[in-house]
Parts: sequence; structure tokens; C-alpha cells
Amino acid sequence: MVRNMPLVMLLLPFVAGIVVASSIPIPNAPILIAIIPILFLLLYGVRSQRRLIIPCLFGLLFFAGVIDINRYLQPSLSSNHILGNYEGEKMILEGTVCTAPQFETDKTEAVILLERRLRARDSIPCKGKILLSIEGAPKLDYGDYVRFKARLKRIHNFQNPGGFDYERYLRWREVYLSASIRSDSDLVVLRKGQGN
Repeated sequence: MVRNMPLVMLLLPFVAGIVVASSIPIPNAPILIAIIPILFLLLYGVRSQRRLIIPCLFGLLFFAGVIDINRYLQPSLSSNHILGNYEGEKMILEGTVCTAPQFETDKTEAVILLERRLRARDSIPCKGKILLSIEGAPKLDYGDYVRFKARLKRIHNFQNPGGFDYERYLRWREVYLSASIRSDSDLVVLRKGQGN
């Protein structure tokens, strides 16, 4: 029965799980609980009622799609991720420019992969990506290891109904916070070309 089914039919429930979980947040815990009876029915259906195989397989693929998209939409962050350790005050941070900087007329934007936070004489390891906006046009390239002082903020949308979901776009890139620097004197390039 499953052998005669085209691959596209098997991918449809997986894609449906991705689409549904993208629109409606579904936590992983209830999904894992729902998978247990489906697995039981699948094992039971193999032995006695073959007509249960296809619905159970579709259910498993649907939930696999939900779990797959949740890795991006509801990530489990490490204890030293910057998202859980920022207080809204100005911080001195170090990290690597992990995307090509976008140069505009009055500012430059780059995604920084953070490595540590400096406080007094302590160097505290931290992880995460932030979107750094710098007024002016500093000499910044992909792979540069930088130190900067900035206040981190959560990224928010502009609340335009039907508009581009900028927050979600950055979340897909694992960027949850942003920072602005008014002067390139708050940014120091410590090492050039530290990228891949």
C-alpha cells in the first residue's frame, strides 16, 4: 500500500506540519505525547488492520514537520546565550562579523556572532548573533573580529498588518537582538579576516 504511494504524497503531511506550526505556535511536549499513541497504532496496524498504516504514517510525518520547524521558531538556547543575559545596559562585546556587511548611505549593518562579554576585568563567554547597526561607513569586512560598546534590544516588527515580518526573518537567521552604535569610535576591529 505504501509502496505504491508517490513520494509527493508522503511529503504533503510533512509540509503541512511546517505550515501549520509556522502559523500557530505548537509546543513540542504535546506533540511528543501525541506521537506515542500513533506509534502504538502503527505497530498494531501492521499486525491486524493495514488501513491504519497510512493515517498513522501521515500523522507521524505531520508531527515531524512541526518538530522540524520548531527548531527554528522555538529554539532551545544555551545558558550563556546572550538573549538570556542582557539587561538593557550598555555592554562591551566581542565577536566575529559572520555576514557580509550591508553598506547604506548613512549606516552599515552586519550580523555579529558573539564570543564574549567584557565586564570590569572579567571576560564572560557568550553565544548568539546580533544585528549591529553602525552610523557612517566603518572599514568592516566579513570575518573581522570586533569589540564594541552598545545597548542590546529585542528585535520587533513595525506592527504593519500584512507587512513584511522582519522579526521572523531575523529569527530564521538565529538573530534575536539588535544594537546600534552612533559613532564608529565605539567599534574596534581587533583582527581582520577571521571568517571561514
